[in-house]
Amino acid sequence: GDWSCGGGSFNMPFEDFCAVQQAAKEAFCALPCPVYALPGNHDCPAGGDYSFFAQLWGTQPGIGQTVDLPDARLVLLNTHGHSPEQLADAYPGDPISGWVNEREMQRLEEALATAGARPVILFAHQLLMPWVGEPEWQELYQVDNREEVLRLMARYANVRAVFQGHAHMLNLQTCTIGGNACTFVVCPSLIE
Repeated sequence: GDWSCGGGSFNMPFEDFCAVQQAAKEAFCALPCPVYALPGNHDCPAGGDYSFFAQLWGTQPGIGQTVDLPDARLVLLNTHGHSPEQLADAYPGDPISGWVNEREMQRLEEALATAGARPVILFAHQLLMPWVGEPEWQELYQVDNREEVLRLMARYANVRAVFQGHAHMLNLQTCTIGGNACTFVVCPSLIE
């Protein structure tokens, strides 16, 4: 996430937003490997409409993807599934914290339940686990319904790593989820 400096707080003109999103996709798709994308809170025009991002990447707003590799399952969890009411409450800005909508939560459960013996690596923009150390944790960095996501992870106990963005920092910790070790990584953003 955060492929651009869009979103309500940057006042990026819509035409510039679209051009930056397109250029970022073209640059990454020129690499000699498959590319999958999740939106960040800056990857929408003011107001929180992720339809341009979804159309550009061939996905559905609020819905992520599952990628099966021979030795692991990758789950790209879309944390921008805010309801129209949540978007209206944040207007003229956009929701900064994340929300996994009901359809995406069902997709996550199915992905975890059908992974078989493969370990799962989860990717999300907003954070499922607060970072350790400085600076002090702030709730605007979280997935607001993260406890529900963590309960699913504990039930299936097959997520071994979670890569998260949003906080524009680097942080690493290992926690026990469902009786197994799970490493949570906060990655710096693309725009940095």
